[in-house]
Amino acid sequence: MEDCCVHYVEFGVRNGDENVRRFIQHYKFELAATRKTEQLKQWVLTSGIATVLLTQQELSVVDAVQDKYSVGWSPGGQNEGSNTSTCAIDSVYNVALKVRDLTKCVDKLSRSGVTILKPITKVADSHGSVRMAMVRSCLGNVVHTLIDDSDYKGVFLPEFEIEDKYIPGGSELVTHFDHVTFACDCGDSGRIIDWYANNFGMRRFLINK
Repeated sequence: MEDCCVHYVEFGVRNGDENVRRFIQHYKFELAATRKTEQLKQWVLTSGIATVLLTQQELSVVDAVQDKYSVGWSPGGQNEGSNTSTCAIDSVYNVALKVRDLTKCVDKLSRSGVTILKPITKVADSHGSVRMAMVRSCLGNVVHTLIDDSDYKGVFLPEFEIEDKYIPGGSELVTHFDHVTFACDCGDSGRIIDWYANNFGMRRFLINK
């Protein structure tokens, strides 16, 4: 993986407009791009090199899964087969990671028994092309989009419309993601650490003794 390997962190939200306002007013993020389909509304917010993607489902979880960039998120007890688009709580559910060799990475994960939610696909626009895949984590509703954007020069990803007022490098109260924390059941952290070590080569660093 690259030294700065987090491409974006994705929130599944019930009210995208309200969350956009909160990120802009409270945390000084800039609205960089948007994307709207029959299934989803999405907003890209940036501050420094930190990028947040807000995703609001317009249809059921099952329908939203068909989107190339996203899978349905179902926190708060909603079943994936439910016909309602309303989830009980907002949730961070996708930590998108940049990888150097996407094919090698996905092959390794597949051989290890990791669920491949979306196989490798290529998406392109006038700024270049991006290759990506999506896998399921060992933890709850967490997924990871794996991205090779080495041939892409755009602001975010293909098919996202850049905001006219967006100026990169504006106010930077937040500069980058320092770390990502998962909440887990007592006694389960060892299994999760081992999963990320074995599948992504990540290593635990001790904060204290």
